[in-house]
Amino acid sequence: MGYKVIGKLSKDDYAAIMASVESMLQQESSFRLLLDLAAFEGEEAEASGSDRRFRRKHRRLITKMAVVADQRWHEWVMATVDLFYYARENRFFDIGERQAAWKWLRA
Repeated sequence: MGYKVIGKLSKDDYAAIMASVESMLQQESSFRLLLDLAAFEGEEAEASGSDRRFRRKHRRLITKMAVVADQRWHEWVMATVDLFYYARENRFFDIGERQAAWKWLRA
């Protein structure tokens, strides 16, 4: 499963992602996740509660998570977000490594 985040992430965006995850979990017991943050511009203040709920509810079900972003977001993510709260195994990929991220998730 993969998501490309464009612009600022809102509470409604999280709701859509959570609905998609819930739907997928009706068929699967766990999943692998790719987050493409190449066009990410941050998150709206009201979205942070949704982010915490998503982590609490799904963190044990995400077996691998790949984050694709430029160096600026890599530094922000590493400084502000504990990726281990999201998945059992995590890896950061530069924008030019999108295909490598998918390959790593499928391995």
